[in-house]
Amino acid sequence: MKNIKLLFSIVLSLLLANTAFAQSTIGGQVTEIVDGKTVVIETYANGKITAELQYIEVPEAEQPFHQIAREHLGVLVLNQKVELKARGFTPTRTVGQLFVKGVDVGQQMIRDGAAWYAVLEKSGQDATQSGIYQSNEAQAKSEKRGVWSIADLKPPWQIRAEAEENRRRVEQIAQEAEAAKMTTSAEDAPVRRKPFAGRQLNNESQLLAASDTSLKLPPNLKMVGGLMVGYESSLKLGVVATPLMKADFADKDGKQALAVQIVYLYYDANESKGRQSVYLVCVDSESLDFKFLKYNDLIVTADNQKIVIGKAKRIARQNDYGVKEGLIYEVKKSVFTKIANAQKLEIKVGNYSRNLNGELQTMLYNLLQTSL
Repeated sequence: MKNIKLLFSIVLSLLLANTAFAQSTIGGQVTEIVDGKTVVIETYANGKITAELQYIEVPEAEQPFHQIAREHLGVLVLNQKVELKARGFTPTRTVGQLFVKGVDVGQQMIRDGAAWYAVLEKSGQDATQSGIYQSNEAQAKSEKRGVWSIADLKPPWQIRAEAEENRRRVEQIAQEAEAAKMTTSAEDAPVRRKPFAGRQLNNESQLLAASDTSLKLPPNLKMVGGLMVGYESSLKLGVVATPLMKADFADKDGKQALAVQIVYLYYDANESKGRQSVYLVCVDSESLDFKFLKYNDLIVTADNQKIVIGKAKRIARQNDYGVKEGLIYEVKKSVFTKIANAQKLEIKVGNYSRNLNGELQTMLYNLLQTSL
């Protein structure tokens, strides 16, 4: 029944959009500000409607000026009598130009630097009006007002495009990794191959290893305070991770370059279950032979206290250049707390070990503070 109602609303909206009603003027009073370009209007004839200002874009929730844009729209229209020139409909809102005493609110938002002119969404706008919008934006930009006061602040359509591209890249990496994945057993004999040709690991492949815990990572990771942070609201899934850290680990026969990343994943299930979370240590290795086939225990010595974290969930991939191994360890938060506060720290992966400097501890401490 719910789907039928939604479908009916969409069809009705499309029909209305092609009639004279789509160009009609709706009068009323603004009673609520939803965000920087959306308001609730108490109409004179048809009750409340949610209206979205056409031709403008405002900063996303995580961007500077998001709240300022919302407040500025409130200053312009809250509790004011308005006219909405409706030009389109969705199942949840009416889209159009909003006027207060004859003043185009969208134009005013652009002129004040509280919004961008959404050039990509100007379909149907006449050339004269489009020129006025562009002129207002040019003046706000030259005066460095609002969104133009921060160099290289990205408009929302660019952020959405980049997020979509990141999503596709992560999806592609996952598909390629799944196709190339090869799980080896303890009886598998090491195979010697040609040396690696200087290929570098990347953050996507390292985080991909963490995704094998059955949790899908958000694609929109950003650097915040030295950490990679992201949240996918539709999945209620978030991640906080250190950048990829590469270092040489040694055993009695020589050195092995490893890349280490610490990841905190959390899932906001529901109110009854609360937040579910997991801390992971992810290790990547590239070499001629299998290095962690038989021995891959993770052992940390913090201030002379030996902490055995245990064996890894191990993924190995082979190609013409050698072997790539991914090791994933689940670690208790209490263990990470000890590591972050230790004065002296040594980490051992299989037969390879090294003393660690304070950089990892600092990032780990920041990660723990973020995940409180």
